[in-house]
Amino acid sequence: MSRLDSVQPDLGALDTRHVWNVQPGHAQPPPKGKRLVMLGRPGSGKGIQSACLATALDVTHIALGDALRAAWRAGSPLGQAVEPYLASGRLLPDGVVAAVVADELDKAGSAGFVLDGFPRTLRQAELLTTLLRSETIDAAISLVVRRAVALHRLNARRICRECGLTVETEDRACRSCGGELTRRPDDWTDSIALRLATFDAQARPLTRWYAERELLRVVDGHGPIDEVARRMLEVVSPTGSKTSAGVSAQSGV
Repeated sequence: MSRLDSVQPDLGALDTRHVWNVQPGHAQPPPKGKRLVMLGRPGSGKGIQSACLATALDVTHIALGDALRAAWRAGSPLGQAVEPYLASGRLLPDGVVAAVVADELDKAGSAGFVLDGFPRTLRQAELLTTLLRSETIDAAISLVVRRAVALHRLNARRICRECGLTVETEDRACRSCGGELTRRPDDWTDSIALRLATFDAQARPLTRWYAERELLRVVDGHGPIDEVARRMLEVVSPTGSKTSAGVSAQSGV
């Protein structure tokens, strides 16, 4: 049974102070494949690019947001608990997301991973190190786009209620399965503004933390999907440059 299914939160008690107990060594030992973290403001394209990179490297794509939204759609206890956070754009308590990440890392095993959606804060970066038994990741990729570009993408983004396909469109029907397209619960206007502001406030110390450990790789997220994917592969290749350039660009306009 998945740890995600085994979490039984007190729906009336869950707030930003509520923390699940995540013990050191909760996840598998560091996998043999590439261990990568994807950073980027909402609307940067990190979801699509994480999936592309995971496929190219033959590692597991761990999308925290997808796992949480799946729980929400399924109406599980955890899904009911996280719904207010998803709808408002507020960050979930660290213990909640760490429990889900630990479960996903266990599933990945030795395959390696691209982790999308965690960590988002320094505290979460430290939690990830604990989950990996104090071993480090191979790189943290910072996918940088201007705020105006991110805002446009988020306003245009829709998700299929049936198959979960995410697209930028004004259509009402999914091109894949014909299901209804709707906004994600965290993509309403007020939520978008809060999510962008929250990310910008937390991005600088987090990217600096990875830069100080020579793990940060900065990638320009503007342009066609395949071009951005090529840039990402370049920075995680054996000859990819170790750079902290662009740390401040995460909060650029």
